[in-house]
Amino acid sequence: MQISAHRLGRSQQQILDRVQLIAGPAARLAEQHMGGSIGHVDLIVTPRSAIPDVLTQAHRPLFGRRVNRSHWKQFRCQGTTTINPAGTLIIIDADKCRRTAYIDVVVLHEFGHAVQFARPGARALLIRNLRNNYGIEVMPDAEGHAANRQVDADEAEAARLEHLARKLAQLT
Repeated sequence: MQISAHRLGRSQQQILDRVQLIAGPAARLAEQHMGGSIGHVDLIVTPRSAIPDVLTQAHRPLFGRRVNRSHWKQFRCQGTTTINPAGTLIIIDADKCRRTAYIDVVVLHEFGHAVQFARPGARALLIRNLRNNYGIEVMPDAEGHAANRQVDADEAEAARLEHLARKLAQLT
């Protein structure tokens, strides 16, 4: 696992420090409770304003062309998980994750997605979804609806890990 910062200010250093402290235990908790592996993960802590650039940089090599940043301009989440050429990319929004307990919840949730994305077939499905979202290759409506149902199921599964934040606080 590689943990890094992107355009962080001094006031956000404590967020990076907390993420570095809990990343290993959070990954192990997610793997244990979901019965899978996270695979290779790059984790970046960055301010909200830099998230579209980080996502664009991660996706550009996957699609062999410039991808449209407009999909990410209205980013409102505390964190997001996607794929990159090396495996999985977790991005934590340093502007929204100010309290320690909240950081723990977000990191656990995103590691849940890392386990999901490491499952057989998940990466291919995610690439197909992203190709549709970027307007590279349109999915038939039925396939798009199925993909949206899978996203909803994945979100619910990752949310079920969030209660482990109390356990994570005891481990660190």
